[in-house]
Order: sequence, then structure tokens, then C-alpha cells
Amino acid sequence: MGIATRLFAAKGFDKTSLQDIADEAGLTKAAVYYHFPDKARLYEAVVVSRLAENYAQVLAAVDLAGGPLDRLEAFVRTTARRIDEDRAGWVASSSIYRVLGPQDLAPAIRTGRDRLERLLREIVVEAIEAGDLREVDPAMLGRLIYSALNHIPRWHSPSGRLSAEMVAMQYYDMVIEGVRRR
Repeated sequence: MGIATRLFAAKGFDKTSLQDIADEAGLTKAAVYYHFPDKARLYEAVVVSRLAENYAQVLAAVDLAGGPLDRLEAFVRTTARRIDEDRAGWVASSSIYRVLGPQDLAPAIRTGRDRLERLLREIVVEAIEAGDLREVDPAMLGRLIYSALNHIPRWHSPSGRLSAEMVAMQYYDMVIEGVRRR
């Protein structure tokens, strides 16, 4: 799946063929078809795998963190670190929302995305209830944070002076200071 991920990220879904993936992997197209009935199913498998990996890493980091703001920072930092470590996977996965549209997403993709968003929203609710953040719509704040993270790879240069994690932590500081209870 690594080859498919890299090609989907570099060329996009529409410009990547199963033949391209088979050639790069040193397989026949028939061998790829044996595992995936079409390109969309392979793309979905890439995204589902990435969402599961991201959730597992984020959850582990959040579980080790202390209070709600530490947990929120762990969510942001771990997600951004994943962008730094596997940009191709992140770009390929986040592009599915443009390729398929929300109504066409496979249930496993919706489940994976919703699980991450729900975790983030729960942490925001904890921070509000602890008095760390002022009363805001937890779903809206969660979408703001997750959207900001998802768009970093669209403009950020890995060869620039800041890592994606450093950018994300600046975002985190700006957002949290804007909603911190005074």
C-alpha cells in the first residue's frame, strides 16, 4: 500500500492508474485486481489504514497526557508529527474528501474520521468543563483545529525552516489563547 499511497499523493487519484501502481510494485495489474476490485477500493484501503494508524498514535499520546489542555496539545502535536513523518500518506488520505465527496465515503472512512473528531471534541469538552476554556461550541472548535491541521501539507514545505509540528504548535497557541478562559 505504500506505493499506492505515494502515487496517489504525488499524482492524485485521477492521474494514478492501477497499472502505474502495479508497475511500480513489480506486479501485474491482475495481481493488484486480485486484492482490490478497482482503484477506488485500493484508495479507500489506503485511507482507512492511515486513519487507523493516526487514531492509534493520537490515542496513545492523549492517554499519556495529564489534564485536558495537555491532552489537547498531545492530540495536535501527535497529528502534526504524523504529517512530518508521512506527508505522502497524509496528502493521499486528506484528498479523498475532494475525490469522493462526503456522501460517497466508504463507511469505514467515515467511521475512522468520526472517531478522531469525536476524540478531539471530547477533549475540548473536558477542557471547557475543567474551566480551562471558555464556553464555545466543542464541535466547531474541534473542526477548526482539525481543519487547520489537515491543511498544513497543502502549503507547508518540508524543507522550510519550520516543521509541520512547529507550525501546528503555533496554531495551537493562537487558537487556545483565543478561547482560554480568563
